[in-house]
This record gives sequence, structure tokens and C-alpha cells, in this order.
Amino acid sequence: MIGTGFTAANPVTRELQSALRGLPDPIPEAFAREFQQSTAFRPLPPEFFDRIVAESLKLPPRLWRLAIDRLVEYDDTRQLRDIAVPALLLWGDRDALFSRAEQDQFMAALPSAELTIYEETGHCPNWEQPERVASDIAAAFAARG
Repeated sequence: MIGTGFTAANPVTRELQSALRGLPDPIPEAFAREFQQSTAFRPLPPEFFDRIVAESLKLPPRLWRLAIDRLVEYDDTRQLRDIAVPALLLWGDRDALFSRAEQDQFMAALPSAELTIYEETGHCPNWEQPERVASDIAAAFAARG
């Protein structure tokens, strides 16, 4: 799991949920840029970042709202204790959406979980350190053979 929280209903996601209520159609490019930039700590390659923003602009505001509404209301924390397979949590220590405390909650709920922390990295380690993420995932699979 990359950049995930114990539950999606936290103050940051609820603030985003509120901000999306007044989002005009079409989505302003400045909003999409600011939102995507807020998820990263390290600078992203400009071409890659522009592509992320362009993809974000394809989604109409009603679907942005629907996605965050469903994300915030969905709660699967009770089912976590039923997961018996190993889990790998990849988390950036500068994640603006999900805190270290939330990672610790995951670790307590999933005793077979392993947490890999990416220093000086935001919400999307796979964007900011793609080679390391790929290597860490490959190593986790290899270790479980």
C-alpha cells in the first residue's frame, strides 16, 4: 500500500471534501496544479507533473466530489484484522494526507505488515522515488518467494 491512511476520513481529506463543494466546471487548472503539488514533497519532472495535471483536468468536478465522498465514508478498518497475508506499507515522511500515527495504526491492525519510510518524500513515493519503490516492491516479493 502506497501513501495510505488507516482511514480516509481525517481532517485533511475532510478539508479537501469541503473545498470540492465549490469547485466550478470546468476545473480550474490552478486548482488541479495546487492539489497535485500538495501531494509531493520532492520536485517532480515537469513533463510528468504536467501530465498529472492534464489527467486531473479530464475528471469533471462532480466526479472529484463523488470520489472523495466515497473515500471518506468508506471504512474497512474492522476487516483489517482478518488480513493474514504480509503487507508492505510505503509511506513518505512528508505525506501531507496521512500521518505517521496512521501508519502506526495500520501496523497495530496488521501484525504481518512492514513499514518502509521514505525520507523527504510526500504522499506519492512512487512519483518521487519510482526506482526505489519498484526495488522495494520487488524485494518484498522476492523475500516471500
